Amino acid sequence: MYNFYYHFPFLTDFFDGKFGLPLVLSPQMEQSISSIRRLVETGSMPPDCSYDQARNLFFSRKTSIFITGPWDIESFKDQNIGIAPIFSFTDRKTRPFLGIKCFYVSKNSSNKELAREFLYTLLSEKFQQRLLKLRVPPANKKVVIGDDPFLKFYFENLPYTYPLPGGPEMATVWSAGKALLYLTLHDRQDFSLAMEKISHEIDKNSP
Repeated sequence: MYNFYYHFPFLTDFFDGKFGLPLVLSPQMEQSISSIRRLVETGSMPPDCSYDQARNLFFSRKTSIFITGPWDIESFKDQNIGIAPIFSFTDRKTRPFLGIKCFYVSKNSSNKELAREFLYTLLSEKFQQRLLKLRVPPANKKVVIGDDPFLKFYFENLPYTYPLPGGPEMATVWSAGKALLYLTLHDRQDFSLAMEKISHEIDKNSP
């Protein structure tokens, strides 16, 4: 509940445009937090709900919705469940973060050619086909996904994702987002007071 990564799609309900720290400390953030708070107040979501708790509730059939991603796709094998876009509080379509997995070759590597060959092997059509059998979304465009409903769904919804920013300012975004969620949802502080407190901490710790 207090992880800004998972809260972000609901924030996209209320804005169109560039993402960054000013958006975290914004009226749009207040609207998204208020929407989550209503879910708790109406009993639709447990207070202090963590990812693992939500996952356990879903698999024990005690809740109808579990928000997750392709990293957890193997958990749904042989489960009689459906998949759908993340629900929205408005008439906009929610946009979760799009993350990637990367491999790097260090400039200090003593065998760069072998490392490069290893990376080419990982990205080859043959190897990506093997990963597909494990339900890992392929990076090679030549690999045909087939009729796996979960993988097809993820790829069909890629246009509605938001590329995960990787700039140095993101460290402040993650910490500010988490703090704001905790103060307003757990401590139930007024949003404007919580925002003022966090803004002060950011200014104090800024170089």
